[in-house]
Amino acid sequence: AWIITKPGQTVTADEIRDFCKGQIAHYKVPKYIQFVDAFPMTVTGKIQKFRFFVNFTVIFQAIAKFSLPQ
Repeated sequence: AWIITKPGQTVTADEIRDFCKGQIAHYKVPKYIQFVDAFPMTVTGKIQKFRFFVNFTVIFQAIAKFSLPQ
């Protein structure tokens, strides 16, 4: 999940997961949560979803590199 927080508000990934557990089915609770300042937009104002996938693969590879036994 990609989340933009309101100015002056703070929230953690665990708080988001805990909230979702009480609201939606367990398999829909986001496994990965990324906080961003803004979504990448096109000139016409649509969200560039493909950029999320590019950023996700970079982040996921970095996480996998540090969490896998060497």
